[in-house]
Amino acid sequence: MAAIISPIAGILLQYAILRQREYLADTQVVLLTRYSKILIGALTQIKDGYIYPKKVICGISHLYFAIPISIENLDLFSTHPKIDSRIARL
Repeated sequence: MAAIISPIAGILLQYAILRQREYLADTQVVLLTRYSKILIGALTQIKDGYIYPKKVICGISHLYFAIPISIENLDLFSTHPKIDSRIARL
């Protein structure tokens, strides 16, 4: 039983760490530039101007700025936080 649950728990923990590192990167950008509206504007442009592709190859889905796969819209399975939550934290 533990052999089945351990890898899944490890992957979910890794995804949580990756999301926190994205928030930390956003914080570092704000500390570096001293102006959070620049990053908020960039994230808003990405969110508003993004056209979702009709077909996404799962192997390269991690390269997208906005997550195109519907299962990754759940926070538990995403490696990047939602853009709205990143803007709210800034």
